[in-house]
Amino acid sequence: QYNGIKDLSLTINNSYTTGLVEGPWGIGGLLGFANENNTTINITNAYSVANVNGLQGGSGGFIGRLNHNGDKSNMTVTVSRAFYKGTVSRTQDWDCSGTILGQSAGTNNITYNNVYYDSDLKGNAVPQGPGYTTEQFADGTVTKELNDAADLANDSQKWIQGSEYPR
Repeated sequence: QYNGIKDLSLTINNSYTTGLVEGPWGIGGLLGFANENNTTINITNAYSVANVNGLQGGSGGFIGRLNHNGDKSNMTVTVSRAFYKGTVSRTQDWDCSGTILGQSAGTNNITYNNVYYDSDLKGNAVPQGPGYTTEQFADGTVTKELNDAADLANDSQKWIQGSEYPR
């Protein structure tokens, strides 16, 4: 949770999560809750295969909740070359959940560039970005999409195909 820090710049690059992420609110596979004005968040070359279970207040495959303790929120969020392959669940019918971002309060600039999710596993989350089947994650389709979306002059940026999903 990043809370109470103004003009924050956060970069998550070449990262991944697995397992189960569970909690009461602002639950995300990579970042739970960001809560301040003028915050910039960049997530690049990342993935989450963690199942996310939020009890209330925003659950997302990557980010749980963007919020501000007032009526103004001005965050810039960019997610690029990333995927979510897990299940997002929530216990409250009124709760917000998404395959990438669970909830965004205020005026936030959110951009997804080449971000995918497993459409067979999304749970009760709102789809965000193109969905691919579990089979397409395993057969290299998503790996090709991720690599086609980048300038691969640097081989360290190249995704490789694992047995079930890109890595």
